[in-house]
Amino acid sequence: MTEIRVKESTFLNYATDLVNAGSGPSYTPLRSENMSYSRANSINDLRTAVIESIDIMDGATVLGQKDAERLKKMGRAFTKQDHKAGQQMGKLGMR
Repeated sequence: MTEIRVKESTFLNYATDLVNAGSGPSYTPLRSENMSYSRANSINDLRTAVIESIDIMDGATVLGQKDAERLKKMGRAFTKQDHKAGQQMGKLGMR
């Protein structure tokens, strides 16, 4: 196993950089609904892409639910057939 050694001061500097980067920029064009200085086409494209991805995820969820229902039905059918086959085998063993 490899041991990685880092000075505590270096680690704290990285942690401070991450905290500062996490605060993000103060420019938020969508907050006040005023986007006169923004690239409106880019923001509209982003909004469209997000909405389309949400629609796709909704469709995938519906497909997953249908597939789960189909698998449950198949499982029940296989269980019935296994039970019938077990009964037939039991009858054969009694003879």
